[in-house]
Amino acid sequence: MSQHELVPLALTWVERAVRPMRSAVLLVKAPGEVELLGSRGFGPEGPVADPTFNSELVREVMATDRAMVLCDDRGPQMRSNLCVPVRLARGRYLLYADHRATWRPYYSRDLTRLRQVARQLEAKFGAAPASRPLSLRLGVGARTRPRVATRELVVLLRSLQTLYGAGLMLDRALLVLSRSLPPGPLAEACDQMLLDVRQGNPLSLAMSKQPQLFSPSDSALVQVGEQSGSLDRVLGLLADAAERQRALQQRWFSVAIYPALLAGVCLLLLLGLLPLLLRGQARMLIESGQALSPVTRVAFALVGLLQSPWLWLLLGALGLSLTRVPAVSWRRLVARLPLLGAMVRESALSQFCWGLATALETGYNCRQALTLSAGTLRDPELEGAARQAAERLQGGHTVAESLKLTGHFPRLLLETVAVGEECGRLPESLQNAGRMLEQTFETRCSLLAQLLEPAVLLVMGGVCGFFALATLLPMLSLLESL
Repeated sequence: MSQHELVPLALTWVERAVRPMRSAVLLVKAPGEVELLGSRGFGPEGPVADPTFNSELVREVMATDRAMVLCDDRGPQMRSNLCVPVRLARGRYLLYADHRATWRPYYSRDLTRLRQVARQLEAKFGAAPASRPLSLRLGVGARTRPRVATRELVVLLRSLQTLYGAGLMLDRALLVLSRSLPPGPLAEACDQMLLDVRQGNPLSLAMSKQPQLFSPSDSALVQVGEQSGSLDRVLGLLADAAERQRALQQRWFSVAIYPALLAGVCLLLLLGLLPLLLRGQARMLIESGQALSPVTRVAFALVGLLQSPWLWLLLGALGLSLTRVPAVSWRRLVARLPLLGAMVRESALSQFCWGLATALETGYNCRQALTLSAGTLRDPELEGAARQAAERLQGGHTVAESLKLTGHFPRLLLETVAVGEECGRLPESLQNAGRMLEQTFETRCSLLAQLLEPAVLLVMGGVCGFFALATLLPMLSLLESL
C-alpha cells in the first residue's frame, strides 16, 4: 500500500460521501500526535495553522477511537465537523470533513456515510487485525449502576433546558454541563451522553442508555420534542416533573424522620442500658430468695434473650431473606395498609396525571400518552389498569370512560378528565387533577405525622413502663419482707 495512492482516493471518496467544504487525511503517529498526509479546501499552510480546524475533535477521536460529529462555534463561523478513524494494517488514520453549519449541518446519516468510506478503505488496503480485549468476570450478578439523586437530576435538566434554549448547540450544552459538574455518577452519565451525541445519535437515544437517570417514557418524550422542534420545552416539562417527584420524596422523608429517629434512640437505650441496669438487680433478687412476679420473670427473660447471639443471627437471616422479596410484593403490602396505602396511591395517581398531561402536550395522541404514562407508575395494579384503558380507546371509548371501566381510578379524577375532554382542554384538566391529588397527599401526610409522633411515644412509654414495673415490684416486695 502506498500513501500516494491512499490519500487522493480517500479525499475523493470523502467528497462524494458528505460533500464537505474542507477535508483532510491524518496519520496517527503516537498517542496525541498526528501527521497531515493530505487536505483539500484549507489554506496553503494546511489545517494545523487554521484556527477553525477542530483539533479538539481530532484528539478526542484519537483517544476514544470512535467516530464523532459535532458543531463548533468557537471560530468566526459556526462549522459542522465529522471525524472517523480508519484502522489499516500499517497504521491508524483519521478522515476529517467540515463545512459551515449554517449551510447544511452534518447529521448521523452523514457520519454513517463517512464510516462506510472508512470500511471501504479498510477493505481495499487491508484492515488491521481486530484485538479482543481481555475481560474478567467478577461475581455472578450484573453490576448495578449507581443511582443519581433527584435534586441532581433537576439541576441537569434545568441547566440543559437553559443552555439549549439560549441557542447553544446540543453537544456544546452537554460539554458545558460535563465540565461544570463535580466528579461522580452524574458527570460520568453526562460525558457518555456527550459522546453519544457527538457520534451522531439523537439525545433521546443517549438518554435511553442512562436508565439510572431517565425512564423509557422520558426518552420517548424527548424523541417527540426532537421531531417537533420543541426540545427545550420538553426538557422544561421533564425538569418540572423531576421537581414534583423531589417534593414528594422530601415530604415522605419529613413525615418519617422524626418517628424513626425517636424509635431508634429508644430502642438503642433499651438494648444497651437496660441489660446493664437489670443485671445487678437480678443477681441480688436471686440471692435473696424472693419470689419473682410473672412480670419480672418476663422482663428478665426478654433481657436474657436480647443478650443471646442466636437471636441476632436469626434476625440477620430474616433481614437477609426480606431483602430478596420482590419490590412488587412490598408495594402490594403497603397498598393494603389503611392510611399509608391511600397516600401511596394518591402519590402514584398524581404522577400519572402529570405524566399524561406532559405526553399530551408534547404531541402524543391519547392512546400513546396513556401507554407512556402507565410506564411511570410503580403500582402494578394501576399500571395494568392504565394499559387496559389505552387498549379500550381503540373501541371508541373516551379517556374518561376507558379509565372508569378499569375500576381503579377515583371518581374525582374521572370527572375532571371528562370535563377536560368536553372542553377540549384535557392537559390542563389533568394538571388540575394532579394538583388536587398532591394537596390531598399533603393533607394525609400531615395527618400521618400527627398520628405517628404520639403513637411512637405511647409505645415507647409502654415499654419503659413495663420494665419499670418489672423492676419496682420485686424491690417493693423485698422491702416489705425486711
